[in-house]
Parts: sequence; structure tokens; C-alpha cells
Amino acid sequence: MQDMRVDEIMTQLFVALKPADSIHHAAQRLARNHISGAPVVENNRVVGVISESDIIRATYPTEHGIITNFLDAIANLRHVESEGSLHELRVGEAMSSPAITVPPYASVWEAAALTERHRVKRLPVVDEKGWLVGVVSRADLVRAMGRNDHSIRTDVVETVSILGDDAIGRLEVEVADGIATIGGLVDRKSTKRLAIELARRTPGVVKVVDNVQFEMDDDELVPARHAHPNDPWATGPLVRDN
Repeated sequence: MQDMRVDEIMTQLFVALKPADSIHHAAQRLARNHISGAPVVENNRVVGVISESDIIRATYPTEHGIITNFLDAIANLRHVESEGSLHELRVGEAMSSPAITVPPYASVWEAAALTERHRVKRLPVVDEKGWLVGVVSRADLVRAMGRNDHSIRTDVVETVSILGDDAIGRLEVEVADGIATIGGLVDRKSTKRLAIELARRTPGVVKVVDNVQFEMDDDELVPARHAHPNDPWATGPLVRDN
């Protein structure tokens, strides 16, 4: 079994902010892009996350505590702007830190567990150096895990079919709860690996059960050093040296 990875569903077109940005600028960026939060980056590394809730808590204090919903925030917006606090406050003062992040090689299940455990809507995706490489949202995870099994199976069959009928013969594909079970016979071991990898990368597939058999193990074949004596075009990884 193999899990769909975060880097297969994350978005690489994302909004990122800096600690020195004003809260006013952050609020505009979130509203303009119709998102509820964004990573905060300094020196290419994620140092926090700024969300609508963070902005509200930092910007709309009241004599009874803080405002926790957008209707109250809107009602108080004119008063707050008149004081200039939206422009004076900085993202670094309001952001949540440290950020809850996820590596690109994590499975969608691990990412989903993080969003649930920490009650966040999105996770910055960081590499081994701590650099931001993408963002995965709860919506991305739901789409990946919640597609209809029938449509997932159709996509798997269509995707694997690019290998050609001669190579894959008749593959049997079944999908249940996002788990694709693939059986049947292919021509080579390398073809099997390609078929399983293509299936694993199909959106909606969260795991792959590999029951595929192959006719020839081509792992031990080596490229021919010389052309075949009877056929000068017969060179390549599937031609044995005699």
C-alpha cells in the first residue's frame, strides 16, 4: 500500500506575508484572494501563520474582551480605521507562531490528522531546509480523499492505459473508499512499476494495493555494448549481449 503524498495535491501558487507587513495589508491580501489565512515567511522560512481570527483578535478589542465574529468586526471597522490601528499593527505581532507545518512527503492522512489536532484550515508545506514549497488546505485534503470511487476508477483506468494495450494487457482495477486494488498481467516488471506509480498519482487515490503480475523481469537486463549482428537497429536495454 502507498499513500497519496501532500506534494501531489498542494498548491504552489499561494499568498505569503512578511512579519513587517501591516495588518491592513494582510487583511486586504486575504480578502482579495478569498482565503482565511496565509503563511508568514522571513528569510525563505516559515515563522508563523496569520489568519482572519488572528487579525480580528489583534484589531478589534472591546471593553468586554475581543470580537470573535466578522459581523461584530464589520460593525466596528470604521472606528478602528479612524484610530489607524490597521496600518500600525504588524503581522509579526498578530500571527500564530510557531506555524504548524507538514513535509511534502507526508501522506494526506497525516496532513488531515494535523489539521484536526491543531484545528487549522491550512498547512504550510516545508522542505528539509524549512523553506516554504507549497500550501495544502483542508479543502484540498477533502477533495483528495472524498472523490466518488467510480470516478476515481475511471481516471485510474484511463491514466494507466497510456502504457498501451500491448504492455499492460488486461489490468483489473477496483476502487473502494479511495483504495485502488490493481491486478492482472503486464509484459515487464518495469511496466508494472509504471502502472502502479500512475495509479498512485491519480487524484483521489489514497492507497494502492499491488496484485499485478509480470511476464519478464527486466531489472537484470543491461544495455547492449554492440549492435546485434543480424540487426544493427537492435540496441537498447532489452537486448542481451551474446
